[in-house]
Amino acid sequence: VLIVDDVDANLIALEAVLSSLRCRLVYARSGSEALAHLLREDFALILMDVQMPDMDGYETARLVRARRKSEHIPIIFLTAHDYDSVGIKRAYDLGAVDFLPKPLDVDVLRAKAQAFIALHERTLEVAELPGRIDAFPGRGIEQPDLAGQDRERIGQQRGHGGQSVQVARAAVDRAPAPHLGQHRRRPGGIERGAVPVDHNSRPPSSPVRSASASASKLATG
Repeated sequence: VLIVDDVDANLIALEAVLSSLRCRLVYARSGSEALAHLLREDFALILMDVQMPDMDGYETARLVRARRKSEHIPIIFLTAHDYDSVGIKRAYDLGAVDFLPKPLDVDVLRAKAQAFIALHERTLEVAELPGRIDAFPGRGIEQPDLAGQDRERIGQQRGHGGQSVQVARAAVDRAPAPHLGQHRRRPGGIERGAVPVDHNSRPPSSPVRSASASASKLATG
C-alpha cells in the first residue's frame, strides 16, 4: 500500500491503523515522490492526501492514471478540509474509488484497505494461471474422466450381476435333483415338450455286450 501525505504525523497514524494487515507499507511525502515509487513497483492501493504543496492529490492522481503501468491501481482520497460535491466529483473523475474525510474512521479505512489488498492478490493469482498451465505440456484444465466413470459404473453393475449369479447357483444347488421320467402335467394330458418314459421297458442290450455273450457260448459249446 502506498501512502501519500506531506505530514509525518499523518503517516505515523496511518501506519498504526494498517499495521495489522498483511501488506507492506510504502510512504511518500509528495506527489513527485509517489510517482517515483510507482515507476519501480506495483501497489494494491494508494491512500492519497488531497492537500499537498507543489502537487496536490488531484494532480498526482491524474499523472498516476496517465501511466499505463499504474492506471489500474485504486486510489482512496483522504482530506482534512471541508469538501463538497464538486471536489468529490473531481476525485471520481480522476479514477478515485473512494473519498474519506479526516478524522478517519479507522475501522472503515482498515476494512476498505483489506478488501483492495485481497482483490489485488486474486488478480495476481489469475495472471499466473497461464504460466502454471504451460508448465505441464499437454495438460490444460482438467476435464472430468467420463471414461473412467463409465468403467467404474460398469464394474459396479458387474459386481451386482455376479452376486445375482452366485445367488442363483446356490438356489440350484439346494434344489432336489429331478428323477428320470419326471415330467410336468397339465390338464388334459402331458405338457407339450415332455417325453413320456416307460418304466417297465428295459434299455436295449449293447451290441458289443451281445456279441461277447455269443462268443462265450460258442467257446463252451
